Amino acid sequence: MTNVAGWITAISVLVIALALTVGLVAAAIVIRKSLARLTEVANPAIKRAEATLSKVEEIAGTVEETMEDVSRKVKSTTSVIEDAVKPPLIGISSMLAGVSKGLQVWSETSKRGGNSKDE
Repeated sequence: MTNVAGWITAISVLVIALALTVGLVAAAIVIRKSLARLTEVANPAIKRAEATLSKVEEIAGTVEETMEDVSRKVKSTTSVIEDAVKPPLIGISSMLAGVSKGLQVWSETSKRGGNSKDE
């Protein structure tokens, strides 16, 4: 009977090994099909995301160019305004300083009550 028990044990191990192999192969097939379905679902989403990213990059490039253009125009406009406004403002400031000094001298002279330079 020991010989029969050995055969039974060997056959049992063989059946268990075969069952495990079949189970692993079946699991691999199920996983492969699931991955294929996920890939089919993900590919269109990935393509849409790539298209959206491309549009965003294009818009960002356009915005950057526009901002650079606006910056150049602002600098140019500022320069023109500075060149047009600064000289008259300097002249007005100088004139106001002169008038102020003249009024100060006139006021001091009036307080002393005379027109003489010697006083």
